[in-house]
Amino acid sequence: MDYKAGRLVSVNVSEGSVTIKTLTEKHTSGKVNSTATKLGDLSFADNVEILDTSSEGTAAAVDASRLSGMSLDSDDIRYYGLNEEDRIEYLILDDVTGDLWTYAYLTNLEDQSQEMSINVTYTYLVDGTEQTLRSASVKYPVETGGIAIAYKSDGSIQTMQRMKSVKLTELSGSWAMASNQRYAIADDVQVYLRKKRFLLPDYPFRCQCGGLYADRLVQQFQQQCRQTDQDHHRDGAGKLTGSIPILSC
Repeated sequence: MDYKAGRLVSVNVSEGSVTIKTLTEKHTSGKVNSTATKLGDLSFADNVEILDTSSEGTAAAVDASRLSGMSLDSDDIRYYGLNEEDRIEYLILDDVTGDLWTYAYLTNLEDQSQEMSINVTYTYLVDGTEQTLRSASVKYPVETGGIAIAYKSDGSIQTMQRMKSVKLTELSGSWAMASNQRYAIADDVQVYLRKKRFLLPDYPFRCQCGGLYADRLVQQFQQQCRQTDQDHHRDGAGKLTGSIPILSC
């Protein structure tokens, strides 16, 4: 049988032979507790395996602690399996954490499309590196600013989405505040310093940019910046996953 990428299957290996069968979806729902040991009334096994997946076949392993505090609907869970103690041993999620996306800052969009043809060039920064995509078939609903990019299993781009922007009122090393909402900052957050018309990539807490050490970004925000725009993509717990703070000074 030909299995399409993204389809749920079970794989059994026995005496050198491999058996693959379609896996029927099995849903549940509930809130993960603060210690990430339970989902609703179900406890996680000590060796629980968690995958976040997409319909296109991309997947990422997730540590249980990553789900702490999340409320998961039945649509967020594609499958779960219990061990002999009725504890969750396997959990397959449906694009819950945001970890399957690549986050970038779109610096330029050049649209030269005609009535009968599409010709769009997207220029964006990922981890401080400029990349360019030329599309002759699809126009993505994005504009200059933070974007999220989803890839297919073959590495081609499935879609681009514009990320919502919020204004930060407070900023610390691990948390940001906006409109009385507190967000955790991802460990791999991308930070760019925007001055006039230029974006300067900055790697938070690790390097130096424009004579200002990145571990002083918080102090800079508090003392010098009058406005901070934050382009972000939230996961189920409201965490700024792959977020891109833009400091305007």
